[in-house]
Amino acid sequence: MRRFFSLSTALLALFCLAIFAQGQSTEAALGKRLIGRQFLLRGCWQGANLWFTADGRPLNDYPELPFTLAGVKIDHIKLLKNGLQIEAHRMGLEIDAKARGAVRWVPITLADGPVDRTGAEPLQFHISPPVSGDYTAALDAIFADSVNELAPRLPAYWQTAATQFFGQNEAPLPEAFRLHGPDLKHYASLGTFSGQDPAQAASGNTAQPTLLSGANPDFTPAARRLRYAAVVIVRFTVNADGSVSKPQIAQPAGLGLDEAAVAAVLQYRFRPASVSGTPQPVEIGTAIRFALGN
Repeated sequence: MRRFFSLSTALLALFCLAIFAQGQSTEAALGKRLIGRQFLLRGCWQGANLWFTADGRPLNDYPELPFTLAGVKIDHIKLLKNGLQIEAHRMGLEIDAKARGAVRWVPITLADGPVDRTGAEPLQFHISPPVSGDYTAALDAIFADSVNELAPRLPAYWQTAATQFFGQNEAPLPEAFRLHGPDLKHYASLGTFSGQDPAQAASGNTAQPTLLSGANPDFTPAARRLRYAAVVIVRFTVNADGSVSKPQIAQPAGLGLDEAAVAAVLQYRFRPASVSGTPQPVEIGTAIRFALGN
């Protein structure tokens, strides 16, 4: 009797697996999983047409976006002989740090160009057909359901915020398995400033760092179009030579403004802190306010 029960259980499990695999192979089931849902792209890929292998690896070396600009909402799918075609539009994330990292999804455009009926930038995904016909592995490799799911892979400068706001309580992944983030040069400000060199604030034999020059961060196109005002707090180390290193986002805002703030901070130059006249590295922070005039 026990042998019959075990055999029946095994056959039932195989039947359920077969049904599940078949379910991920039909247009109806794929539509149920995808259409109308919002996801984050695991690779934060930029581009209007994204091509993937049958196991979900990108066919091209697409540049990375800030993860807060790498959301999508699926509009339509087509299951064709040469693969799965997915039509979607871009979504961005606004982050409310005061509400413990609560996020709001908004339709966005990354640059001037065509938009769909939602006012967002359209994009397409093309996934090569797997031998089994089951697209589960590819979809799991391309789409993340939540920020918490993506948090372990965020770039180094996001790790403080990931731990505090996005449920990232595990040890950081090895560098090879994490996103590097976008090229921050594209998020640096167009304008710089030169400060004065006043006497450093001193207490006894200790002098605090003095900002000498820097960059004024600019809005990302997505944030500017939405007139999104926010404050980003960045902590960083002022090195003994006055340069900046180890930036960490302490209070995020989303829509790519965090990367703009980090890019600006990395351009700051200081008269360094000192103890008894000897330059010393010190960790400080700054609040960067993004606000559009009327």
